[in-house]
Amino acid sequence: MADANADNFRPSLWSEGNHPLEPKETQRLEVALEAGEQPLETVRGRMGGKAHLWSLTNRRLLAVGMGWLGRTTPIASDSIRDIEEQEGVHGTTIQLDLASGTRLFLVAVAPVAARAFIAALSERSGTPSRFVPSRKVRPTLPAATPPYQAPAAPMANPAADQMLAELQRLAAMHSAGQLTEGEFIAAQKKLLLR
Repeated sequence: MADANADNFRPSLWSEGNHPLEPKETQRLEVALEAGEQPLETVRGRMGGKAHLWSLTNRRLLAVGMGWLGRTTPIASDSIRDIEEQEGVHGTTIQLDLASGTRLFLVAVAPVAARAFIAALSERSGTPSRFVPSRKVRPTLPAATPPYQAPAAPMANPAADQMLAELQRLAAMHSAGQLTEGEFIAAQKKLLLR
C-alpha cells in the first residue's frame, strides 16, 4: 500500500530553492488562512517525518501538515522565544523554542528559502535568530598517506605443501576404492594430528 504522504516526498527537497507552491500545498494553505490573512514567507520541509509548510502570515505562523490528515498548527509570533538555523546534510533545520516550552523542528528546508524565512520571522517576532554550523564530525586525514603497497606473497611452507599432497593422495585412493570410508577417515586423522 502506498504511503498517503508519498506524493509530497522529494529526494532533493532541500535543493529546490524557492519553487512556487504546488496546487495541493496552495489549497491547504488557503484553507488554513483566516479572512484578511496574507502569507508573507513560506518554506517547505519535513516535521515529524511528514511533509509540512511553515507559512509566516501578517498575523501569525502556521505549520500546515501535508499528510492525509493535514493538521494545521497556528503559532502566535510573540510566543517565539528562540529561532535557530542549523546546517545539515539534507538542507537546513529550523528550530523554534516557544514560550510554552515546546520545541518545533522543520528539517530538509532549502537553505536559501530558510534564510529568507528566518529573517522575516525574526523581524516579525522581534526574536533574534542564531546560526549553528553542522554538528557532524569531519574525519581528519593524516598529513601524508603512505603509498599503496601490494600485499607480500605468502611464504613457502614445505610441511604444509607435503601435508596437502598426502591428503590429495589419500582422497585419490579413496575415490579409486583402494581405501574404505573408515580407513580414509582414520588416515586423515592420523595425518592431521602429526
